Amino acid sequence: MMMSIYERTREIGIMKVIGASINNIRTIFLIEAGIIGLVGGVVGLMIGWISAQFLNVLANLLLKSEESMIIVDVPWWLGLFVILFSTAVGVLSGLYPALRAAKLSALDAIRHN
Repeated sequence: MMMSIYERTREIGIMKVIGASINNIRTIFLIEAGIIGLVGGVVGLMIGWISAQFLNVLANLLLKSEESMIIVDVPWWLGLFVILFSTAVGVLSGLYPALRAAKLSALDAIRHN
């Protein structure tokens, strides 16, 4: 997120010049950080669920039991917690960069190379 602010310093200055408030700029960066955390949580949850299914199939093949066994289970509430937690971590990690972007001077930001 810090690199995102550094790379978009000129855009932040332009947003401020055309009338974006400090809250608008802060909100843009917090939403971006939250979406990054949400996508990371969903991808991680999908990888974990697919891995759990693979381990269940592998264990049933190796054990050769008559009935199918569930060795690894991912309950729905754990999946929900993972998504909420990763989104919260994304927002919290984006808080400092968002505050820094909101504090940038419009003129200094436009002059930035």
